[in-house]
Amino acid sequence: MSGTHNEFSGTAHHVVQAGSVGSVHIHGQPPAVQALDSLPPRHRPLVGRDAELAAALRALEPGSEHTGLAVIGPPGVGKTALALEAAHRAVAERRFRGGVLYADLGTRGVEQPPTTEELLGELLRMLGIPGDQLPTHHIGLTALLRTELVRQAERRGAVLVVLDSASDDTQLAACLPPEGSHRLLVTSRMPLEAPGTAALRLTPLSAEDARTVLGSPGTVPDAELDEVARLCGRLPLALSVAAARLREDQEAGAGLLLAALRTESARLAELGMEAAFDVSYHALPPADARLFRLLGLHPGTFLDAASAAALSGRPESETGPALRRLRRAHLLEPGDAHGRVRFHDLTRLYARERLADEPEPERRAALDRFLTHCAQRAAGADDEWLAQERRMLASAVDAAVDAGLYERVEPLAAPLARFLVRQARTVEALRLLREMVIAAQWRRDLAREADLFLAMSGQYAELDDDEGAWACLRAYHRLQMRRGVGVTFAHEQMGTVALNRENYKSAARHFRRAVKASHRLGDQRRLAVALDNLGEVHAYLGRDAEALHAFQRALAAAHAAAAPDAVCLVHMNLAKLAQGFGSWPLPRDAEGEPPPDWESAQFHTSQALDMAHRSGDVRVVIGALIASSVALNGAGDGERAITTTRRAAGLAREHRLPSGELAALVQESLILEGLGRGDEARERLAAAEALEDGAGTGELPPDTPEPPPPSPARLDRHVVLRSLLFPAFGVVIALAAIALRGWNWLWAGYGVLMTAALWGHYDQGVKPAVEGFRGRAGEILWGLALLAAVWVACVGVFVEDALDAVLWWCVAGSIPFAHLWLKSVWQRREERRVSHLPGDI
Repeated sequence: MSGTHNEFSGTAHHVVQAGSVGSVHIHGQPPAVQALDSLPPRHRPLVGRDAELAAALRALEPGSEHTGLAVIGPPGVGKTALALEAAHRAVAERRFRGGVLYADLGTRGVEQPPTTEELLGELLRMLGIPGDQLPTHHIGLTALLRTELVRQAERRGAVLVVLDSASDDTQLAACLPPEGSHRLLVTSRMPLEAPGTAALRLTPLSAEDARTVLGSPGTVPDAELDEVARLCGRLPLALSVAAARLREDQEAGAGLLLAALRTESARLAELGMEAAFDVSYHALPPADARLFRLLGLHPGTFLDAASAAALSGRPESETGPALRRLRRAHLLEPGDAHGRVRFHDLTRLYARERLADEPEPERRAALDRFLTHCAQRAAGADDEWLAQERRMLASAVDAAVDAGLYERVEPLAAPLARFLVRQARTVEALRLLREMVIAAQWRRDLAREADLFLAMSGQYAELDDDEGAWACLRAYHRLQMRRGVGVTFAHEQMGTVALNRENYKSAARHFRRAVKASHRLGDQRRLAVALDNLGEVHAYLGRDAEALHAFQRALAAAHAAAAPDAVCLVHMNLAKLAQGFGSWPLPRDAEGEPPPDWESAQFHTSQALDMAHRSGDVRVVIGALIASSVALNGAGDGERAITTTRRAAGLAREHRLPSGELAALVQESLILEGLGRGDEARERLAAAEALEDGAGTGELPPDTPEPPPPSPARLDRHVVLRSLLFPAFGVVIALAAIALRGWNWLWAGYGVLMTAALWGHYDQGVKPAVEGFRGRAGEILWGLALLAAVWVACVGVFVEDALDAVLWWCVAGSIPFAHLWLKSVWQRREERRVSHLPGDI
């Protein structure tokens, strides 16, 4: 050969160059390995998802509007089960002859989710593309996937791509097939957004469907099955675990399972839900994860950005977007029309378990900030807001007591307690007042504790619980004794007791003293109540002029106190006085009496009804309606009177106030009888008798709290020791002065000490106690004691003869000691008197 030439023309697909070639065998590439049937088996039969399954199947039809469908929802709601069921049915209907590509993106955990490149590479390998021929960038991988899907459609048919547990929009957008018959089915806990993709949101099952998932073993009553479903949050994953437990323990029934689920700290572990929530939680940024933990301290149903800001200590402008991110992660759910969010029951438990990751000082500080925030909102809130948030506020009070944050209880509970009393929610009010008593005892605020016991006595009386009411009233009086201020307002209760026993003269005496005490203390509201009670006693005794004068003074005091409920009560009594009969126990003799002034009565009842609505107190409104019906009937408008009594009865029935409903029924029967409608009157009277018989069972609501014990009895020693130590101290000084003649400075010092002590006791509340001792005489005695103490001091300075000073001291200095001793004796006498008062308050 003359030489070697490596030149050629044309096209060559396979070229082999060698110096010497024997025999050459050229083979083509091995056939591509495809995995087009990778769909896992169905999890379990679907229950309660007929509508959602139908929607998913419509989305997988060749002519559907969207190429992709994202099934989204919280952990354990059954997203994967629905997607697999829909995929299997679509394949069984031969919609996807080209096969199914399935990828589970949650197998590697949230800490290391697959990248978009890794996901695309996995799908391309399922289509038979060798790994060494894959592009390295996701743009090239996306283009190659779409190309291969088009080829697969031409060769075999449409392909279904199923992505389980996708975590972001880029994965969805990269795997979205080209337009045509291919479809993408995705499950995710996060809302995913991509062009050409629809969303199908899953929620917990209904109560009936949840019971179906649990099954109906003969040994398990339906009520227990419903409770198991509720404790499982009606999530299919948790329900399936509970159903397996019930099948295993058919002989034991649901008792053991319910015992475990009722324990909040063990519920998630019992249902195996912790791992499901861990995936979403660990995917959160650190700041959002901390907020999620602290939201577990929130005791209410709905959460807003302001409450989240108080819990986290971050500005509201940051917590609002954070709440939206938690909602996107399905760790929170949509709440109400105001844009608030809420926890699922199991998600709340998970958040509270995660609170252990937060240091104890941080948890306590977060709760303190939240309670302060709630107190500030409650202080200026109207009744609508209090009605909406009453359960949250009550739970917040419980949380404050449990955490020992007693200083937060009073400002948080006081507005709610007033609202509950106005709305006749007696049991709820009692529970709240009991917590307030505990907080007052922790603060050692005897005055507030006494007032709260007085309020509780009124609420127990509303429940016809004489024992509870009397126990609280006795605690109130004893606390007043222990404070050393006497029974300034005990006359109100004593007058009420006397009035109920029809001892009008005694009632008038007590109410006069209550008027004097309230006037001296400048308490306009108490003054209005005392004057109103006094006027009522005068009316019972037939002293119309005195009654009218008392009512007019009461009306002025009630307006001065800006107390609409007190104004309403006075107007109702003025209406009764104008009627001249019917509302007091016995009608007056017609002879010599002026005729009823129904026009004036209607005026006063209309004013009373207006003020009752302003007060918001349901009981006051019912009373004003009944009073208005009396005036309307007397003025000849019987039909309006009947309508008014029925409004009162309906309102009483709505708020479970049998006494108010009974009064309305009796009044309606009287009106009907006067209109000649005897059958209807007897029917109403029979209903009233039945109601009275039912109300007389003496049974209290099962959740009525017991009265709390008052502050320990050791506080009684303050009064006792004070009355003993002062005389003993005086005796010691007297003996020392006699033994050491001429020590005039000792007299001066003693006089100064007595002056300061007397003035201090007077300023701290002895003044009202003295009024109870002997009225004006007590004031004169106290003044003489104070002057005597000043005089002893002067004698010690200016008198040279110590014996003269001793003599004058024995005469004048004994006056304050005698008064202190007499005051102590009087207080103990009043305590014994209160202890033996009759219990029919």
